Amino acid sequence: MQKIINFILGHVTLSITAPPEKALNILMLYNINYWNLRRAEEGITVTIPWSEQRYVRELLTQFSLSHQTAKQGGIPPTILRYRRRPGLFVGFLVFATLLWTANMFVWDIDIYGNESVSDTEILEGLRDAGAYVGAFRPNMNLDEMINTFLLNSESISWITINFMGTTAEVQVVEYRTKETAPPQDDVPSIIVAEREGIVWRYEITGGAVMVQLGQAVQPGQLLVSGIVENEVDGIVHLGAARGQVFAETRRELEVVVPFNSEVREEEEEILRRRSYNIFGRELHFNRRGKEEGKEHEIVHRSTRLTLFSFIELPIWVSEEVAVVYASTPVTLTEEEARSVAVTLVTERLAEEWAGAEILELVREEIVCEQGVTLRYMVVAMEDIARWQPLDILEEQGGEETETPAD
Repeated sequence: MQKIINFILGHVTLSITAPPEKALNILMLYNINYWNLRRAEEGITVTIPWSEQRYVRELLTQFSLSHQTAKQGGIPPTILRYRRRPGLFVGFLVFATLLWTANMFVWDIDIYGNESVSDTEILEGLRDAGAYVGAFRPNMNLDEMINTFLLNSESISWITINFMGTTAEVQVVEYRTKETAPPQDDVPSIIVAEREGIVWRYEITGGAVMVQLGQAVQPGQLLVSGIVENEVDGIVHLGAARGQVFAETRRELEVVVPFNSEVREEEEEILRRRSYNIFGRELHFNRRGKEEGKEHEIVHRSTRLTLFSFIELPIWVSEEVAVVYASTPVTLTEEEARSVAVTLVTERLAEEWAGAEILELVREEIVCEQGVTLRYMVVAMEDIARWQPLDILEEQGGEETETPAD
């Protein structure tokens, strides 16, 4: 640190021609700050601050001590040396300005999470949203760009952008159709709302629609009925309700990442039991481990022995192992906690909003002494249809009653 200060303030090395004792006594008597004291052929050399050189020279002249400058260093003498060359200073200022402003632009974009969608397609969507190499970061509204990207993209259901220096790290989740259990045509059924929302469209291939477009529905509300009454003869037909009901939904997603937490790590494996199955006969070897009182999980493994890595032998080895875990304290910085929170948000969106089209994201970030909280209001277009079979109960008197199955 002192070297840096000396470089900034400047320093001068003087060669003093005099008996060393006399020169040192004068420097110490007048409390002169010096360093790098060395003996020379006819005296000594010392280094003094640039700002004190005039005073030291006058002092040495007063005591008739011959001296001369041996070396100069630091910023002040450099400026004096090149004061007649203004182009160098202009170039330095331009370089410093470019270096400072370079961090305010995006110089690279890294994309993660895409499998079927190409990087080129994502980069084109980002450019249309205002995120591209060379973009001026202070003018970038991340929430607005993310919403624009999602509205224009039919293949990406979620995207987040974080900056690591001048690199924009883009995490995406591809749109995947929600996997639902196919309805059974021979089972009377209905379709109810899985969550609240406003119905905007439906694709029904079986049953009667019981809601209107633009209607707000609540969880469990009947959407499509498999009980259809013939308007001509009034006969009730029981069939399977089939189709999809798309609604605009609003849900909140919140992730909290503390700065101080504990991570569970595998510490050791303790063999509890091993058995060999040779030609259908089993040989057991019990070996009780000392995992009592420790956090552990029991894992069962079964492998087949091979010879020379390709000849399979009729011998199977089964093991019961106690995997012991230990809790290790972990402290995260604000940037690390934010990165972990974004990863958790991405995972939850990919799981809970699978098959949904994200229409709008409203993000709120809270940083406190305990950690980082990311809160999103997610507006999505998603299929809220939940297929549900009907139980047909015979009542006394010959009448039939249909009740939803649990």
